[in-house]
Amino acid sequence: MLFHMVWLLSEPKANRRLQAATQERSAAAWQAIGSLGRAIGKSFRAWSEAGARRRAEAGTVRELQLLSDRALADLGIHRSEIRSIAGDLVERASNEKSEPRRPKTIWAPPAWFSRETALAVGQAVREGRLVAKQRDSKACCG
Repeated sequence: MLFHMVWLLSEPKANRRLQAATQERSAAAWQAIGSLGRAIGKSFRAWSEAGARRRAEAGTVRELQLLSDRALADLGIHRSEIRSIAGDLVERASNEKSEPRRPKTIWAPPAWFSRETALAVGQAVREGRLVAKQRDSKACCG
């Protein structure tokens, strides 16, 4: 039996199959390690974000509790609602942070635009209805 195994290993075709099988197992092992690492990273990130939300909520509750009853009444908040309002504020702030922010577009009108046209075009650029493109003077004018 040992002679037969040595003969199979010495055969080039069998040797290539053995190497291919070893490489496939190695690749599968590295894929498993990579997916495990990604799962651990995701859970750590979620744990970290939850801790940050808890700290932010605790700070908001602390600040609202420092206000007097009159100041809270001016805001339309009863003291018993502080925790739920703080949670809502932190949740809203975290949702706003998660949305991708668009870079601010700086736009300067040409000198021949009237004031009204320049204001209208500037407003459209800020709202994203019109995209401003910066042109290279060499490419534009030769």
